Amino acid sequence: MGGATGSIPHGGLLVSYAEAANRDPAAARALDDEVIAAVGEDGLVDAAVTVAVFNGLVRSADGIGIPLDDAVLAATVDARATLGFDGYLGAANSSR
Repeated sequence: MGGATGSIPHGGLLVSYAEAANRDPAAARALDDEVIAAVGEDGLVDAAVTVAVFNGLVRSADGIGIPLDDAVLAATVDARATLGFDGYLGAANSSR
């Protein structure tokens, strides 16, 4: 981690931070000092804001009926059935 990913300095670390923030907030917090050392406090705030905005956009897209991709469809079969989501009108936007 910490090297450039493509043309983004510290891209590997920032990707690790973003993935952790989505899956395990405690793991993201554990990366705080490393991210601050690499990109500064403002950079950590920017990374956190980017993750938050992306999550908000994804939730908005889900809420207005943009189709789920195949990976999400496959990963959420049980949850959608349990919660009854497949019965909602918007579910018709995603092929099963």
